[in-house]
Amino acid sequence: MSTTVTINLNNTEQILKARNLETGGKAQQFFTSEVKRLSDGYTPMDTGTLKSNATLTADSITYNSPYARRMWEGKVMAGNPLEATDKDIKFQGSPMRGMKWTLRMYADRGKEIEKSVADFVGGKVE
Repeated sequence: MSTTVTINLNNTEQILKARNLETGGKAQQFFTSEVKRLSDGYTPMDTGTLKSNATLTADSITYNSPYARRMWEGKVMAGNPLEATDKDIKFQGSPMRGMKWTLRMYADRGKEIEKSVADFVGGKVE
């Protein structure tokens, strides 16, 4: 004997919105702000301009300083016109501060962010 169950999920958008999980919603904004906040300690820093001059949207962080790409790649620039060399930048505050800071932060603290987002939406992380 078999049983057939049919579930109609016509209201998935409404279900997601009830938990703030819609695209660009409050949970996405919270996640992005947590990534930025926790990345600050990993961001290369001399005067603090790089980490202070960032723009957040619901799903992105843009570091607006003209040298942000060079810091992200972590390579010394030389020549005229400037080109990346194979020489690594020596970052103040390394090894924590350095290139590809958001990726390194997430490798270290991703589970913490997952838990904070789950708490934000009222769920649990296994």
